[in-house]
Amino acid sequence: TVEWLRMRSLSEDTVVYDEAGVKFAFDFGITDAFQIDLSTQTDGASTDVSATYSTVWTDLANSNPILDMLALCNAIQQATGFRPREFVCSNQALNYILNNANVRAMIRGTGAPSTVLSLNELAVLQSLYDLPQIVTYDVVVQKEAENGTLSDIRPMAVNKALFVPAAASQIP
Repeated sequence: TVEWLRMRSLSEDTVVYDEAGVKFAFDFGITDAFQIDLSTQTDGASTDVSATYSTVWTDLANSNPILDMLALCNAIQQATGFRPREFVCSNQALNYILNNANVRAMIRGTGAPSTVLSLNELAVLQSLYDLPQIVTYDVVVQKEAENGTLSDIRPMAVNKALFVPAAASQIP
């Protein structure tokens, strides 16, 4: 329960909890402009963001995760004064980045082999653009139903990702 609440509070705007007689809902007030849904090309307020961000990262030929992350990091830094230092995502999202044609071209140039990028190659590109370190999170926890049966759930959905700031000790 604690792990589920922790990740939901980071990856969702609103957390609704209803288990064992305990019920609550909490809106974290995450800025709509920072909630980008690439599948609909909108932000949290349903505003069209297609001019700022590419397309869904599953579109390995047309999306550009690096430019998407750069645009969002810059927006967060401009609004808050702090640049995100970690990008938390699923292994699936990381694999979309490592297999992306535009990211590969940014690293290797055009006409280079289309083999999967290495984490080291990606790290160099992230450093060049002052992008945060990628941290994968694929935890599965068990949830107990009222009848006592257990089911596996992910505290953070596989298609969600989030930026986090530096540790408190690293913030000036």
